[in-house]
Amino acid sequence: MEKELGRVFTDMNFSRVTAVDSWSIDAQFLKTVGVRPMEDENVKLGEVGCFLSHRKIWTEIVENRLALTLILEDDVQFATSNGDVEEFRTQLDGFVKEFVRLDGDLLYLGRQIKESDVQCSHCRQLVKPSYSYGSYAYLLSLEGARKLLSTDVLANMIAVDEYLSLMFDENPRFDSWNLSDDDRSIFLDAYSVPLEMADVLWYMTDGTKWLLSDTEESVVINVTKSSEDCGFP
Repeated sequence: MEKELGRVFTDMNFSRVTAVDSWSIDAQFLKTVGVRPMEDENVKLGEVGCFLSHRKIWTEIVENRLALTLILEDDVQFATSNGDVEEFRTQLDGFVKEFVRLDGDLLYLGRQIKESDVQCSHCRQLVKPSYSYGSYAYLLSLEGARKLLSTDVLANMIAVDEYLSLMFDENPRFDSWNLSDDDRSIFLDAYSVPLEMADVLWYMTDGTKWLLSDTEESVVINVTKSSEDCGFP
């Protein structure tokens, strides 16, 4: 990851956040942090670790009042065509400037599009994302981090990419917490770049998997068992 960052962002400082290791998660850990999968949702230990790792970053953003943060998972690669880093940076700078002008909460730099994107009449280049998979590369504002931390998602755990789509009201699989119209202010004002600026190393560009993922291949938590068991092997 450091090599990839150094290749593209020669003038920026980054910090590595120690992730929550899914292999260290047990039933007592889940009980201590208050995690319980959403009913009827097959949440894997790797998804819990991934979610808590992202939540750790959101918390740091709020605690340190960081106006805008680029969040990258450690298997990201940047989509620099023919190795042209300068062109990549020029495009990205333009997208970020528009995102700041729009005062958005979340900006995807890469994702798997599950449904057609939403019309955006006030956008110049950016698009309004529909239901999407992927949390491997996104910009998050301070207000966006506050919104993501404002729900009871730990007690209704879903995968982090499902949660992001839910929080900008474009996830057809969930009911948006049964929110009233007065509560919709917690929804993210989300945008996406119009072309993929980043991808993950273990996915081909057509979405087919070519390497194993620790998250995808991990154990499903069995919520039908007691909280002391949770279906651990």
